[in-house]
Amino acid sequence: MPQDEVKTRILVVEDETLIRMVGAEILEDAGFDVLEAADADEALRILQAHDDVLLLFSDVDMPGCQPARKTDPLSASKVDPIFEQSGGYPGSP
Repeated sequence: MPQDEVKTRILVVEDETLIRMVGAEILEDAGFDVLEAADADEALRILQAHDDVLLLFSDVDMPGCQPARKTDPLSASKVDPIFEQSGGYPGSP
């Protein structure tokens, strides 16, 4: 990739460290610039600090986080969730 070419920045939000790391690595290998957050609060701080995040890859069910609480910070940002992964355990959406 030429140095002057801008990469699309993606925010990966996932509370499971290994899943977040693997997801971020796959996206980086595909040529994206990736930021990582372990929860909705960290994601909000990142979104406030980086106005160039274009895509969001988010866990849909993180322990200790109400679904409405997860989407409220995101609705205040300019980023629309494009892809949400399902949780990887029984009973997850």
